[in-house]
Amino acid sequence: MKAAAPLSFINDSHQVRTLFPFEKYSQCIILVDENTKAHCLPLLLNANEILAEARVVEIVSGEVNKNLTTCDNVWQQLFEWQIDRDALLINLGGGVISDMGGFIASLYKRGIDFVNIPTTLLAMVDATVGGKIGIDFHDIKNGIGLFQQPVYIFIYAEFLNTLPHTEFLSGYAEVVKHALITEDATYWNEVKQIQPTATLPSKDTIQQIIQKSIAIKQSITHADYKETGMRKVLNLGHTIGHAIESFALKNNQPIPHGYAVAWGIIAELYLAQNVIDFPEAQRLEIEKYLLNIYRNQFDLQFQYADLIPFLKNDKKNIQHQLSFTLLQQMGNPEYNIACNEQDVKKAVHYLGEIL
Repeated sequence: MKAAAPLSFINDSHQVRTLFPFEKYSQCIILVDENTKAHCLPLLLNANEILAEARVVEIVSGEVNKNLTTCDNVWQQLFEWQIDRDALLINLGGGVISDMGGFIASLYKRGIDFVNIPTTLLAMVDATVGGKIGIDFHDIKNGIGLFQQPVYIFIYAEFLNTLPHTEFLSGYAEVVKHALITEDATYWNEVKQIQPTATLPSKDTIQQIIQKSIAIKQSITHADYKETGMRKVLNLGHTIGHAIESFALKNNQPIPHGYAVAWGIIAELYLAQNVIDFPEAQRLEIEKYLLNIYRNQFDLQFQYADLIPFLKNDKKNIQHQLSFTLLQQMGNPEYNIACNEQDVKKAVHYLGEIL
């Protein structure tokens, strides 16, 4: 059992300075991409005289750059600056920077501390919480990584106002997933009333879904940090979703992570109905809600044959069998469900037909 990283919700970027002892580190380095450098970094630097003196490392945004080449470039920069083991890496960005920044910090000189300041909904409710860090490898999503907690997490919802709406929707798919797997049935009832297709929900609604989703994920990861058992329930939608995302990356048609997860949820609910009798009426209700938000607008076409190489490399597979997290009932996910290829093929075909 691993304690969750300390986490604070802040209403003003000035609070970052008062809540965490940056001064105890020999140096602070801030990892950004071109978007967070332009829109988020100024808010952080203006609020903190210590961070105003930090060195900044900029990478190129996008999942396609979450790889060893980018890590190598950052490590080279750290060595050129002679950054020591008492330094702190601050990850200011979305899911890519949260995943990769933690990976970079944890391997540099056998590990330096890192802080996550997520700037997207995806990073706030998912990537930055739970201690999973890593990179993609040879088209395999999160193929290399480890478990390591940040020393602190700051959640500042105002950063969401700097994003394209597609990025908000990408994170919102993880909110839907949390609502489906939690025993608190009222959360799904709350979520399905939200219609985020064109504009952001209200500030209060955003704050509530972030807080509830983080609480759900933290309770699960606290009980099973290394994903030997129940943490696998967080993979709902991710087996087929990651395969779609990996296929899209390989074909130079990257799609937002949340869209792939939403499509994966639809396909895996169809699979659950056929394999473990998930109720059809509930499946159709969830499917209708997701399709209203996550229609295929990327001109991405795929078939089962396109996805099977990625499905067979999924980390959750057991003894070369395709293994899934599926819903038995709302709020009752089952993990390590072995499925035959014919059933999975039908689910992928069904998804392709309705998107």
